[in-house]
Amino acid sequence: MSAGIEIDVGDVSPGNDGFRKLLKIARDTWELNVWLTDSDIATLRIKRPGRWGERQALRLGTSAGAPVFWSMEDAALTCMIGNDEETWDIAITLPDTALAEILSGIQA
Repeated sequence: MSAGIEIDVGDVSPGNDGFRKLLKIARDTWELNVWLTDSDIATLRIKRPGRWGERQALRLGTSAGAPVFWSMEDAALTCMIGNDEETWDIAITLPDTALAEILSGIQA
């Protein structure tokens, strides 16, 4: 658990719009659910999110029907949910250690 943040990765039932894993990231007062396809998982295994300021965020997964953009900078992982990485609707910033926990969870 990264700084009081709970990370859980579970399998998705077959036939659920092509999604393979459900990533749940939560604290006491909020929860973020990100649905991942096989392609999203494969990309995250081989490529790390880049810096948002350099437009190197990765588009991986879906949350609340919108794409999720991942960026890493200054020891923080940020997940931005919205139509694009410029005008997202909500962003969650996590410690960089959260990425290792997520990667461990999707390996299972």
